[in-house]
Amino acid sequence: MAAAGELLPDGIDEASAVALLRHLEWERDRFSIVFLFADIGPAHALLDWLSRRLAVEGVDLTRVDAGADFEARPEAWLDYLAGSIESGLVGYAPVALTLLAYPADPLWNDARSRFMARLNERRHLLETRMKSALLLLLPHGYKATARRIAPDLWHVRAISFDIRLSASGQPAPEPTRETGRVPTMLDIRPEEPLQEEQAWADALARAGGEVERVYLPLSSAAIDALLAHGRVPSARRVAQQALDVTRVRSRSDTPESLRDLSVSLDRVGDAARAQGDWSQAEAVYRERLGLARHLVERLGTTPESLRDVSVSLAQVGAVARAQGDWSQAEAVYRESLGLARQLVERLGATPESLRDLSVSLDKVGAVAQAQGDWSQAEAVYRESMGLARQLVERLGTTPESLRDLLVSLDKVGDVARAQGDWSQAEAVYRESLGLARQLVERLGTTPESLRDLSVSLNKVGAVARAQGDWSQAEAVYRESLGLARQLVERLGATPDSLRDLSVSLQKGGDVARARGDWAEAEAGYRESLGLARQLVERLGATPESLRDLSVSLDKVGAVAQAQGDWSQAEAVYRESLAIRRQRVETLGTTPESLRDMSVSLNNVGAVAQAQGDWSQAEAVYRESLDLRRQLVERLGATPESLRDLSVSLNNVGDVARERGGRDEALAALSESVSVLLQVTRSTQAVAEPAVELVDALERLAEVDRSAPAVFVEDARACLMALPDGEQKKQVLERLAELGLYPAPETGS
Repeated sequence: MAAAGELLPDGIDEASAVALLRHLEWERDRFSIVFLFADIGPAHALLDWLSRRLAVEGVDLTRVDAGADFEARPEAWLDYLAGSIESGLVGYAPVALTLLAYPADPLWNDARSRFMARLNERRHLLETRMKSALLLLLPHGYKATARRIAPDLWHVRAISFDIRLSASGQPAPEPTRETGRVPTMLDIRPEEPLQEEQAWADALARAGGEVERVYLPLSSAAIDALLAHGRVPSARRVAQQALDVTRVRSRSDTPESLRDLSVSLDRVGDAARAQGDWSQAEAVYRERLGLARHLVERLGTTPESLRDVSVSLAQVGAVARAQGDWSQAEAVYRESLGLARQLVERLGATPESLRDLSVSLDKVGAVAQAQGDWSQAEAVYRESMGLARQLVERLGTTPESLRDLLVSLDKVGDVARAQGDWSQAEAVYRESLGLARQLVERLGTTPESLRDLSVSLNKVGAVARAQGDWSQAEAVYRESLGLARQLVERLGATPDSLRDLSVSLQKGGDVARARGDWAEAEAGYRESLGLARQLVERLGATPESLRDLSVSLDKVGAVAQAQGDWSQAEAVYRESLAIRRQRVETLGTTPESLRDMSVSLNNVGAVAQAQGDWSQAEAVYRESLDLRRQLVERLGATPESLRDLSVSLNNVGDVARERGGRDEALAALSESVSVLLQVTRSTQAVAEPAVELVDALERLAEVDRSAPAVFVEDARACLMALPDGEQKKQVLERLAELGLYPAPETGS
C-alpha cells in the first residue's frame, strides 16, 4: 500500500480509505462532512489507521464515542458537542463522531435519529465554527434514514461510503490499548445534571408544553449554578429555554409578562457574555433596553420602570466596554447615571437608590479609568466612596454595606496607584483589607468573604512590591495563595476559583523571581499556565481567558529567558504575541489590548536581541514604541504610560547603539531620560522610577560619556527628593559613579 505507507485492515476498500485520508490531509483547514456507514470492528480499525497516518502530518484525529447514556439523552450529547464546537474545544482538527452501538436496537436507532435531526438543525454552527472535517460513523444500513433525517447535511457531504466485514466474514479486531490505538480521545460525555438544572428540566416536563405552568425562577437558579460550575453551553441552553417560554407568555402583552421576558433576555445575555459571545449579548441586551423603554411609555416614569431602564443601559454599556467601544460605553453609562440621580431626587436618599447611584458612578469611573482620564475617574470614585460611607453610617456595619465600602476603597486605591501616589494607595488598600478581615470574622469563611480578603491582600502586596518591600509582599501574597487554594478545595474547579488561584500563583512566582529563586518561580508560573490553558478549554477563547493565558505565557517565558533557554522563551513569547494580536482584532485598539501587545513585542525583541538577530529586534521594538507613543497620546502622561514609553525608547536606543547608529541611539536614550525625569518628579516617594532613571543615564553614558551632563541638575534634584533610606543611598552612589554627584558619606 504505497500510497498510504502501511497496510489497511482486512475488509476495508483501499481506494475509499486513501480517498478519505487525502481528503482529511488536503482539506484540514476547511469544514466538510463525511458519512461513513460501518460495522463496529472495521470502523475502529479504519480510525486507528487514519489516526496513525494523520499523526505523521502533525494532525490529531479527535474521536468521540457515544456512551451508554446516549440512548436516554441524545439531545444532551448534541448540546455538549455543539457547546464544545462553539467554545473552540473541538473543531480545529478532524472529529470522528461514532454512533455505531447496538445497530439493531429500536431505542438506540430512535436516539440516533433524534440526534441526527437536531444536528441537521445545527448545520450553520458546523459550517461557521468548525475549521476541519466532521466524520459521522453510523451503522451499516442507516444510509436511507440519514438522507431522510438529515437532508441538509447529506446534501453538503464531501464523501460517503460503506465499511463492511472482511471477506472472511470476520470483523477486524476491536482496537485496544494493547494493539496500539493512539488517537486523541475527547471526553465530552454529558456530566450528571446539577440539582438546579434537573429541577428546571423537571419543571418543563411537568408543564407538558403549557407555558403558563412553568415556574420561571427555577431557570435562573439553574443558570447561576451552571455558570458557577463553568458549564456555559448548558447555561445558554437553559437560558434559551426560559426565553422561549417567556416569549410565548409575552403575547398577552401584560406588564408582568413583559417583565418576565425582560428577565429572560437578561439571562441569555449573561450566559452569552460568559462565553464571550458579544454579538448575542448585545442583541438581547438591546432588546431588553427596548422593552424597558416601552414599559416607561406605558406605565409612566415610575421608580421601578426608570430603574429597569437604568439597569438595561448598564448592561449595554458592559458589552460596549468589553469590546473597547468606550464612546458608546460612556454614553449609556452616563444616561444610566442620570436616571440614578433622578431616582435619588424622587425617592430621597433611600439605601437602594444611594447604592444604585454608587454603582452607576463606578461604571462611569471605569470608563474614565480605561481612557486614562484620572481626574474624572478619581472624582466619581470618591463620590461613590462617599455614598458607601454614608450607607455604613445609616445602615450600620451590615455585611453588604461593608463590602460596598471595601469595593469603593479599592477603586480609589487603583486610581492612586496608577498615578504613582503610593502613600494614598496604601492607605485605602489597608483600610479595605481591614474591612475584608472584619467580614471574614463576621460571616465566617464564606467563599465571597475569603475571595474579598484574597483580593485585598493582593492589592496591599502590589503596593509593597512597588516600594521594594519584598518581604511584606511575599507575606501577603502567600496568605492570598493559601486562600485561593482553599477556595478551589471548597468550591471545586469553578472558572472563578481557578482564575483566582492562577493569579495568586503568578504573584507568588513574581516574589520568587525577585529573590532569584528561579525553580520556585518556574513552578508557580507553570502551574498558573496549566490553569490558564484549562480555562480556555472550558470557557472558550473569551477575551479574558485569552488575556490570562497570554500573561501566564509571558511569566514562563521570563524564567526561560533569565536561565538562557532562548528556544523555550521564544516559543512562549510568540504564542503570547499571537494571542494579543488576536485580542486587538477582536476588541479593537483598547488601551489594555495595545499595551499588552507592546509588552509581547518587547519580549520577542529581547529574545531576538539576545540571539544577535538585530533586524528582527529592531522591527518589533519599533512597533512596540509606536504603540506606546499612541498610548501616551490617548491616556495622557501617566506614570505608567511614561515608564512604558521609556522602556521602548531604551530598547530602540540599545539596538541602534549595537548597529552603530550613534545619533539615533543618543536621541532615543536622551528622550528616555527626559521621560523618566518627568515620572520621578511626580512619584517622589517611590524609588523604582528613580532606579530606572539612573539605568537610563548609564545607558546614555555608554554611547557618549558626556551626554548625561545635560540632565545632571534635574536628576540630582529628583533623587535628593527621595525619602532617606538604603535605596536612595544606592541610586546616589550609582550617580556618583557616572561623575554626576559626589559620593555620599558612609551612613548618609
